[in-house]
Amino acid sequence: MSGRIVTLEGHDYQYCPDELPPTADRWQSIMQARFVDELSGLGMTTQISLSTEMSDLYTRMATDGIGGVIGNPFRRFPGLATNSVEIDMSVKAKRFVGRSLSRHLGPFNLGVGSPNDYPEFFESIDLGEIAMHREPSVISGRCAQNSGNSRTSLSAVDVELTGVWYQFPAVNDDPLLVMNVPNLLSLTQGLYKDRSVGIDVVRQRDLIPVLGEEKSLLSAVSVGDSKLKLTNRVNLNIGDLVALENEHAELVEIIQISNVQGASSENQPAIITLEYPVKRRHRAGVAVVKVTAQIPGANNDLDRDAITGDQSIFLNSMTNLGNTSIEIIDGVGVPEYHVAKIFSVQSDTDGYFKLPPISRVAQIQIQASRADLPAPLNLIFSPDYEQAENNIDLIFD
Repeated sequence: MSGRIVTLEGHDYQYCPDELPPTADRWQSIMQARFVDELSGLGMTTQISLSTEMSDLYTRMATDGIGGVIGNPFRRFPGLATNSVEIDMSVKAKRFVGRSLSRHLGPFNLGVGSPNDYPEFFESIDLGEIAMHREPSVISGRCAQNSGNSRTSLSAVDVELTGVWYQFPAVNDDPLLVMNVPNLLSLTQGLYKDRSVGIDVVRQRDLIPVLGEEKSLLSAVSVGDSKLKLTNRVNLNIGDLVALENEHAELVEIIQISNVQGASSENQPAIITLEYPVKRRHRAGVAVVKVTAQIPGANNDLDRDAITGDQSIFLNSMTNLGNTSIEIIDGVGVPEYHVAKIFSVQSDTDGYFKLPPISRVAQIQIQASRADLPAPLNLIFSPDYEQAENNIDLIFD
C-alpha cells in the first residue's frame, strides 16, 4: 500500500488511502433511461414507478423523467467477463400504458486484460429516450342545433375524425397543414406484443364461431393468465382460435391455442394454454367458443410503431377495414386477432354519440354533418388523457 506524508497544522501524518476498487465494484447505474411523454417529447412529470425482478438490484428515479436500475455489478454478476445477463425494468405511471424493458448486459471481455476487461472495465445499459404512451380516452357528447333561445337535439348526425396530430403543432405552424390523415383503428383489447413499422401488417379477417363448439370456463382467469380450464376439449387442437366472451363486444378476446391438456376422454374438463396472456379478467362460467378465420383482406402497413397494450394503431391505408375483426401478422410470430372499430359514429335519437377509445394523438379534428343541415361542423379538440372520458357538445347554429 503506497502512502504519503501530509502536513496539517504543523503535524506530519502518513496518509495511506485504500486502493480504488475496480470500476465494476462500485455502486452505480446498471440500466438507465429518460421517460418522455410521446405527445410532447418532454421528460415525464407524472410520478413514475419502476421495478425490477433482479434480486440485489434497485430502482431509482431522478428529475426530468430520468431513472433506472442501480447496484454493484461485480458483486451481483461476477461472471460478466465471459457471460451476459438479462436486466429487466418495468415502468408504470398513472394513465400511461405500462412498459416492460429488458436488455442483455455484458460480456465485457476484449481479451487484453486490465484496464480494458471486466471488472476494471464496465459499461451500463443506456436505453436513451423511452416514449410513454397514454392510456386511451373516450370522446362522447351530444349533437344539437340552436333554435332561438333553446337547443334541439339532433339524431342521425354523422360524427367522425377527419384529422389527427401526433404532437402539438409548433407555434408558427398552420395546424391544418401539419394534420395527419386519420388512418387509425381502435382495438377492443390492447396489443398482445410490440409491433413495428416495416414488419407488421394489419388486415381484415372475419372470424366465424363454430356452431355447437361452445365450452365454459370452469374457473376465473385474471389479467396475464394464459391457461384456461374448460368444461371439455372437444375438437380443440393446437393452432385453433378460441374466443372468450364472444357475445360481449367490449370483453371478447380471440387468441390461438398453443397447448391442450386433458383426460383420455375429450368430454372431460381440460386445460388449454393460449399463445398470449389475456388482457381482461374473465369470470367462471363465461363462454369460450372455437372460431374459424375466413379469407383475409388486403394488407395495410403500420404507420407508427406500437407497444404492448396500445389500443390505437396507426396505418398507412385502410383497405377493407371498418368495424370488423382484424388479424395482425409479421410473417414469423403468432398472429393476433382483435375486434376493431373506426372513428365514425352516428348520434342516437337523443343526439348523443360516443367515439371508440383513442390515444397517442395530441389533437383531433372532429366533423359533424347531416345532409339536411348547413355546412359540416368542424372542431379541433385536444383530449384530456387524465380523464377516461371527455365530453364535448357539437352545436349547429
